[in-house]
Amino acid sequence: MNDQTMGTHFQQINGLVVDESLIETLLRAEECYWGVQPYSNEGNLNEFAYWIESRIEILDSQIVYPDTTWDKTIKKTMRDPFPLVTGEGSTHRNCAIAAFAAKYFDQSSLLFRLIRHDFLYRHPGPLGSKKMLKTGVFCCEKSCNIQYQRALALLDRDLYLLQEEAFLKGLRSKRKENRRWAIYPFYYTVLCLEDIASDATKDELHEIAKITNFGLMDRYHASDRHSRSRLLALEKLEGYR
Repeated sequence: MNDQTMGTHFQQINGLVVDESLIETLLRAEECYWGVQPYSNEGNLNEFAYWIESRIEILDSQIVYPDTTWDKTIKKTMRDPFPLVTGEGSTHRNCAIAAFAAKYFDQSSLLFRLIRHDFLYRHPGPLGSKKMLKTGVFCCEKSCNIQYQRALALLDRDLYLLQEEAFLKGLRSKRKENRRWAIYPFYYTVLCLEDIASDATKDELHEIAKITNFGLMDRYHASDRHSRSRLLALEKLEGYR
């Protein structure tokens, strides 16, 4: 399903969750989390959390996702593609679920502990990768890494801070002269850095705000799904000028 079709379908559905699609429901949860939809409030986020928890199965201490109509071509793995809320590409589904779970799942539950363990130890999580702790790179310096860093900061702040300097050094190296980051999805990176909210990420946002063309805000309109998230990123960034 392309972005245009998904956007049209989204407008036709009144409910918060879509029983046929874990991916679409997760995307709506992200939109709710960032506050870019009219249904965005704490109660709705709790409803998303309950639905997502109810759709994830535990089999032999492994996390398994059900086959669904929209997601029938997606394999049952936490590494499945997940579209970014800003429409700038995709990332791993485990990162989206882990970040959401960190704030809205019962952290004493078996499901949350399995999600956290899966995130930290597999694929190969940061606890299984000395290279990642040294370089600040999960698997590639694109949307995967920025989403992974955000989820890591929410799930294990101390572990995130151990490699934050390396991560931000790599991020800054992607800036050329007075230009924003290359490779990394600009709008989504702004949202993730703002969500991490460390002194170092705030400093990075301050530097990026100096060279950002805020005239871009006139380009985005509330009627478009991805535009709402991009406009939000610019509004947040404007606060660092």
